[in-house]
Amino acid sequence: MAILFQTPSPPLLHFKFKQLLSFRINSTRVFIFLLLILNICLLPILSSGYAYGECIEGNCENGHGKFTLPDGSTYVGEFKNGTIYGHGKLTFPNGLTFEGEFKNGKVDGQAKQINPDGSIYIGEFKKNLAHGYGVLTFLDGTKIVGEFKDGRFTGKGKVYNPDGTLFIN
Repeated sequence: MAILFQTPSPPLLHFKFKQLLSFRINSTRVFIFLLLILNICLLPILSSGYAYGECIEGNCENGHGKFTLPDGSTYVGEFKNGTIYGHGKLTFPNGLTFEGEFKNGKVDGQAKQINPDGSIYIGEFKKNLAHGYGVLTFLDGTKIVGEFKDGRFTGKGKVYNPDGTLFIN
């Protein structure tokens, strides 16, 4: 059975480059993060918005199942009326992973995003975008803790150095 669902639309995490530079976060790291996540990793996979796949295990109509897409992406979790809905895990071939709450085929609610570059966002999502309180941790240990809105860090929060000391309050 083929099921139609909406995959997360790019970009999932937006950061105002000017905002990040104002925090004096290493601009090379930010550039690599943006390049990898927004341009190389997400756009080719998610450009269509909708995708057909196959239920390979369980009940992908109303229940728990495993669903695969032609690009090799997999979703394991709950379905409602043939749509990704409830708790689950969506994994892309490039290593990008979302685990948490989904509504109507989108990441919505509490979730964890693991990016191919090793950075991790844990927090609230709304319609595939970081929205609400969250923590973004870079591979070197730098953390941004605070409010996100429409996928962007609002500036309301704190930035911590890799050693745990407060960089910006």
